[in-house]
Amino acid sequence: MEGQGEPPNKRAALPLVAAPDAAPTVPGGGSDYFSRLPDHLLLRILLRLSTEEAAQTSALSQRWRGVWAQLPRLEFYLVESSVPARALAVDGDHGELDIHRVTVYSNQMDSQRTTDWLSLAAPRLSGVLYFDNSHAMSRETLQLFLHDVEEAVMRRGAFELPCFKKATVIRMDLGFLGLALPPAGVFHALRVMRLEHFWFRGQLSLSDTMLPSLRDLFIRRVRGLTILTLSSKSLLDIHLCLLPELRRLNILAPRLEELEVTGCFYVPESVASIAAERLEILKWEVPCVPELGEMPHLRALRVPPITTDWSEDFCADLNCFPAANHLALAIILGLRMNGLPLLMEDITIPCVNVLWLYLETNGHLFEGRVLQLLKKSGIRELHLYFQVRDEVQEFYSPDCICHKARPFFNNSHTVSRETLQLFLHDVEEAVMRRGAFELPCFNKATVIRMDLGFLGLALPPAGVFDALRVMRLQNFWFRDQLSISDTMLPSLRDLFICRVRGLTVLTLNSKSLLDIHLSLLPELRQLNILAPRLEELEVTGCFYVPEPVATIAAERLEILKWEVPCVPELGEMPHLRMEGQGEAPNQRAALPLVAAPTIPGGGSDHFSRLPDHLLVRILLRIPTKKAVEMSALSRRWRGVWTQLPILKFDGVESSVPAHALAVYRAHGELDIHSFTVYTNQMDAQDAAAWLSLLAPLLTGRLYFDNTDAVSPETLQLLLHEEEAVVPRDAFELPCFKKATEIWMDLGLLGLGMPPAAVFDVLRVMWLEHFWFRGQFCLSDTMLPSLQKLTIRRVRGLVGLMLNSKSLLYIHLSLLVEIPQINILAPRLEELDVTSCFYDVPEPVASIAAERLQILRWEVPCVPKPVCLRKIPHLLVLGAPPISTLWPENICADFLDCFPVVDRLELQISLGVCKYPSGAALLVLDMLPVVLTSD
Repeated sequence: MEGQGEPPNKRAALPLVAAPDAAPTVPGGGSDYFSRLPDHLLLRILLRLSTEEAAQTSALSQRWRGVWAQLPRLEFYLVESSVPARALAVDGDHGELDIHRVTVYSNQMDSQRTTDWLSLAAPRLSGVLYFDNSHAMSRETLQLFLHDVEEAVMRRGAFELPCFKKATVIRMDLGFLGLALPPAGVFHALRVMRLEHFWFRGQLSLSDTMLPSLRDLFIRRVRGLTILTLSSKSLLDIHLCLLPELRRLNILAPRLEELEVTGCFYVPESVASIAAERLEILKWEVPCVPELGEMPHLRALRVPPITTDWSEDFCADLNCFPAANHLALAIILGLRMNGLPLLMEDITIPCVNVLWLYLETNGHLFEGRVLQLLKKSGIRELHLYFQVRDEVQEFYSPDCICHKARPFFNNSHTVSRETLQLFLHDVEEAVMRRGAFELPCFNKATVIRMDLGFLGLALPPAGVFDALRVMRLQNFWFRDQLSISDTMLPSLRDLFICRVRGLTVLTLNSKSLLDIHLSLLPELRQLNILAPRLEELEVTGCFYVPEPVATIAAERLEILKWEVPCVPELGEMPHLRMEGQGEAPNQRAALPLVAAPTIPGGGSDHFSRLPDHLLVRILLRIPTKKAVEMSALSRRWRGVWTQLPILKFDGVESSVPAHALAVYRAHGELDIHSFTVYTNQMDAQDAAAWLSLLAPLLTGRLYFDNTDAVSPETLQLLLHEEEAVVPRDAFELPCFKKATEIWMDLGLLGLGMPPAAVFDVLRVMWLEHFWFRGQFCLSDTMLPSLQKLTIRRVRGLVGLMLNSKSLLYIHLSLLVEIPQINILAPRLEELDVTSCFYDVPEPVASIAAERLQILRWEVPCVPKPVCLRKIPHLLVLGAPPISTLWPENICADFLDCFPVVDRLELQISLGVCKYPSGAALLVLDMLPVVLTSD
């Protein structure tokens, strides 16, 4: 079945005839075409229905009875508890075909009903089992499961999971049923097991004996489980979550790559032992110190949070865990159970390269010692997150030891509404409440990303951030002027500053900066940027003050996003390109910044004050025809459209492209990156006129579609009449020396190639719907860089010769009159030839392509076998179809040329041959010969 994977056993092989008892008619005398369909087509129809609806089709007629029982997929959504078992019983009575997927969404099904349908599904399931029994769970049942497990199990019941020998995936949310595994049985093919919301008595052991192929194991929300033992050589991923009564965990998994344990061991004296020498990711967020074996490949480690609620010894030392490149750590400060405070001085952070640190202060203040501690640990990259709730500060005494030193941060992840309003409207009051600090010098840090939660910030007066490459500062207050230079930040490449209050002057002087983003600096009055290597600059939401000033000197700037009410003073920017428009538009960015200052009526003409490169970006958003009409606005706009790198004419008169290009060339010789023309039956003379003007300017892509509104008379002439009476004239394609792609649908025009020309950089050529007189030749002399060639729907060709060392892909289609094709392409990888050589008595084809990987040859002609045998890399072969309309030996002769092929694509049409040899011959008789050749 399409989209259903492999054929469901014998389903696809069912005979293509209706069952003998199929009713040919329906009441009223009409024909019952559905009942005449073969079983595999009826199954495709039933797969679009729910299983319950599919089963009801048995009442239609005797032909439909039992057809649904052959479905490879059964799905039951919120049906009665007994329905899955009854359906599987009926399904089994009609045969023992495998089921690829069983899905059951039920409403609190009890253990007995669950056992009934699972035992029927177990011997037949060869794919995925999905059982969700948690719908409409009552609050009473949930409370019983959480607080009184024995009572919940007595009400809900328990069952034993049958052995699924052929199942590959089992996902079950049991809705707080009790579960037991079979004492004997092997789940041979099971790769994924996910068990959730169930009760298990005592000890659970999973080993290779029961689950030899298991790779992923997920166990969540289990009550009653005290001991879990996992011994498997196949397991790669283990997730254990919310096993509160677990006392002992033993894992022996030599191939294990990821282990996550959370919400477990909420009992005293818990024990865990893990032996996984290939472990790469360990997430251990439980109050239990595990015994760990050697883990040389460990790269990411998440340890339990350091909190006041857990053991003091465990909080003080993290060295019990192996070394890792990435460490994720959460710290919650406050008073321990013994009444003493938990502070940063009590914590030892192991040596790692990348640290993700989550801090919750709960009203306690903490020193700059946190940064000193991090610097001593040799950390190369720090991700720092703070969470402080203002409302909890009053619960801690001001005599706490943490208040006796200078506060460093008082940041907030959950900032109160009052603090936010103060920051937006009364900055001074907000800073007095929140406080300010001076950023210390990070000599070895490479990346700093800080969301300061509206704290005040000051940079150090002396110090060098030698290795810092990325700085991102957000949500802070800064007093007056901020200056960043090479003296302080010699290696800085990316700078991001967002949501800053109080900043009025920003000066950036850096030879290393490549990317600058400034956003939401509402009080900024002056911006000075001197960055010779800067490539991208974005300024948004700034300068909400009168008379702002901005000066930018960045000669290598490529992308400029300037969305603020301030016109900057820009230096030379020869490399500036419009975002999304490809390469730099030559000298467009260097045009002078002059404009007409006013418009009639005395208002300011802000658009005309913009520089040319910004006006060009505006014009690129509208059709080219509208852009040309903008010249009538004022003298300032005249000729601006001639700087457009992209021109598109859709449904215009035939003479418009030529007139536009003539004006374009009169204003300069700027290159055109893309040129598109959609016309209505343009003749050859008009086409030649604009193509000759475009040829020296185009440096990118040409798209010409001349097929709009082609008359049926013209189409019939091209398809059926001889070349002498074809009414449309011809033109010669000019030489495009700098074009990279040519796509032309010529609308039945005649085409001629230039006798002496070189398309130096052309990589893609697509030619369609044209007429060509004589032999068509393409070689490296004319097209030295051509990689992809497509030729379709051509009349008049008497021969096609392709000789190219650069061609990688060739597609030839509907060349009905062509008698000869010669291809010499040493680097060719894919060749597709379809619907050619029709009504040609003796067609000839020769192919020399030693690197060919894909060949689709759907034409009534066998190429020269001596050349085809020299294709050692061939992977995919599409052979001529076995059809009643073609000579019977075409496909067999073609396949004889290929002794070995990895993949064969073959079409077969059954019937009586058009070319009988002595008597009528069924094409099906040829099939054994073809299979032997494969």
